[in-house]
Amino acid sequence: MRQLRKTIKESIRSYIQNRGSDLLQGLSSSINWEETAAIILSRLRNSAVVNTSLEVMSKELALVLERYLERDLEKIVAQTIPILNIDQVIIERVKATSPADLEAAIEGIVKNELQAIVNLGGILGFVVGLIQTALLFLR
Repeated sequence: MRQLRKTIKESIRSYIQNRGSDLLQGLSSSINWEETAAIILSRLRNSAVVNTSLEVMSKELALVLERYLERDLEKIVAQTIPILNIDQVIIERVKATSPADLEAAIEGIVKNELQAIVNLGGILGFVVGLIQTALLFLR
C-alpha cells in the first residue's frame, strides 16, 4: 500500500512537472472566470464574517489614516501648494472675474464681517455697561 501511494505521488508530481502547464491552460480555458468571480464576490458580499471583518478593518484603517494625516498633513500641504501653483490660479481667476462680480463678492464678505464686528461691539458695550453699573452701586 505504501509503495502504491509513493508510486502515485511520484507519477502525479512527474506529470505536473512535465505537462502541468498544458493541464492548467486547458483547465483555465474551460472555466468561465467572469461568472466564477461574480459568484465568489456575491458570496463574500453576503457573508456575515466578511462584513464584520470589513467593519473592523475600516475602523482600524480610519485610525491609521487619522494618525498619518495628523502627523504629515502640514508637510503634504506645504509640498502640494507649490505643485498646484494655487497663487497663480487665484490671480487668474480674479483677473477673469468681471469688476461687477468682484465688487459684489467683496461687498458680501465685508457686509458679513462688519455685521460681526457690530454685534461684537454691542455685546462688549453691554457687558462693560453692566460692569460699570455694578461698580457704581457698590461704591
